[in-house]
Amino acid sequence: MIEAPVVLAGVPIKEVRNPFLIALVSFEGDSVRYSFGFDKLFKEATGFKCGSDSLELPRMPEVSAYVLISEAYVRKAVKECQVPLSDEETNDVLSEIDEVLYGSPLLSPLRKAYRSRSAVLFREGEKEVYVDFPKLRARLIASYPLVEEIRYVDDSLIHLAGYLPLEVYETRDFSVLKVNDHVWGMVYGLKVPPRKDWILIWDGNSVSLIELVDLQQEAGAPRDNALREG
Repeated sequence: MIEAPVVLAGVPIKEVRNPFLIALVSFEGDSVRYSFGFDKLFKEATGFKCGSDSLELPRMPEVSAYVLISEAYVRKAVKECQVPLSDEETNDVLSEIDEVLYGSPLLSPLRKAYRSRSAVLFREGEKEVYVDFPKLRARLIASYPLVEEIRYVDDSLIHLAGYLPLEVYETRDFSVLKVNDHVWGMVYGLKVPPRKDWILIWDGNSVSLIELVDLQQEAGAPRDNALREG
């Protein structure tokens, strides 16, 4: 199993700055080889190349694999290939490539969650909040293209979508994730998974269906209203 960051709760809606809960999840299952052409984009951005970005990992959401591979690649480039990049320059290069591949502000908090080995509450335009949250186990079931067309949205649905990530964090009531699935269904017309341990998550240019393994609820979670909408 390999631990990777995922956007566990939250549904991206264009021009809406709602919170997201990013958690660390250990993925199990068959291994596959991932490659994103990151090595070529890195060379375009820096003029340097340090081998291939191809890496074998357990099946996991694409954006999670991308974070792991790109982080490993830049570490190798700086330490082994001695590419002359400061930490700030490395982050700038990563941000530039992230924008080319995904064009989403969620890549930065995903990276910060992975580097810190901590869950993160994130809302665009605000500083990430590192939080204590259970580390989970999961299997990837399937992935579907994320269509940009929104089927339905109104103020009450936007409020609900912003409330759910905070509710999952504060209560550790993972049944709330099924409500999050219904938000996906209403906004983008996706079919809600029939099983309680199957959930939909944002996955870059896709939506992925994952199965949470040996899920147990935790009580007595700390409460933090730093990102709650008024």
